Amino acid sequence: AGDAGLFTDDGAAFDPAAPAGLASRLSVNALADPDRGGALWHLRDGLQSPPEGDSGDPTLLNALAAALDARTVHAANGLSGTFSFSGLAAETVSGAAVALVSAEAEASFASARRDELQALILADGVDTDREMEQLLLLERAYAANAKVVTACDDLLQYLLEM
Repeated sequence: AGDAGLFTDDGAAFDPAAPAGLASRLSVNALADPDRGGALWHLRDGLQSPPEGDSGDPTLLNALAAALDARTVHAANGLSGTFSFSGLAAETVSGAAVALVSAEAEASFASARRDELQALILADGVDTDREMEQLLLLERAYAANAKVVTACDDLLQYLLEM
């Protein structure tokens, strides 16, 4: 009792007073990790078991499986109820998936709203192509009128010279 279990909080027993950041500190106990000098038989016989037991004895593994299937009360991180380990994992993943779908829907709505507002702003703005077209038409009309006035002036001058 009080010793670290199969999963450790940075090599020590879980500290319920410091749940924040547990995912980054979570590791497999070195006694059961062959990469760190441990042995896999500790999973079968127990972490604190001094001698290696019979390789066909599934007692501890069955107890571990039963413990993972046992339903316990959980009330943290927005979840409350009685869950098995796999049920709690499923509820956590489901909650994350719902949050992801909701966030994607909000992002899609915000993007559509931005696009619509951009279209409204552009619709109210000045269409420079249309304005240049109008300016060219006015310039041609002015040039044509100037030629008519010049022709009329020339005709009047010719009539007065007669």
